[in-house]
Amino acid sequence: TNWMRPGAGRDWLFVVALVLGAALTRLPGLGEPHEEYFDEVYHAKSARQYIAGEAPAEWVHPPVAKHLISLGVRLFGYEPWAWRLAPAVFGIALAPIFYLLARRVTPSRRAARLAALLLLLDGVYLVQSRIAMTNIFAAFFQLLAMLLLLDAVLEEKLPTWRTLGAGAAFGLALSTRWTS
Repeated sequence: TNWMRPGAGRDWLFVVALVLGAALTRLPGLGEPHEEYFDEVYHAKSARQYIAGEAPAEWVHPPVAKHLISLGVRLFGYEPWAWRLAPAVFGIALAPIFYLLARRVTPSRRAARLAALLLLLDGVYLVQSRIAMTNIFAAFFQLLAMLLLLDAVLEEKLPTWRTLGAGAAFGLALSTRWTS
């Protein structure tokens, strides 16, 4: 695609740096505080209820994010860092997706890098990456869908896998939060 032009190796080095930067700011201290806070009282508990085969007490949002939250709980038990693990991973993964999308919609590498660095500095993005809520999953799937869709429409012939991937990402976004 058009973003894989000369110098693309520098883009991939920046992607690796973004992932490392996002991980270094999202993973340490993930278990603090030791109890649920804010909407974790709904989403983390709903994840635990899904694991137990019970109907979730919280049903305001579709279930995909809560199932993703439950993966950490399934693997490591009902621990604060475990129910925050999936949001942290998706928050880390959002950084390169955001950069690659910015690379396609901005004319310069510098503008895309600045956009990605501003994302890493955004407090809301940081908090949503460190709390068991549904927002970070919705943002991830929305941006992934946009990236795949943009990649698909920039080709002369619509590539099947990117078009299907965009549809799947849009579907996952909708099954995460109604606001998608």
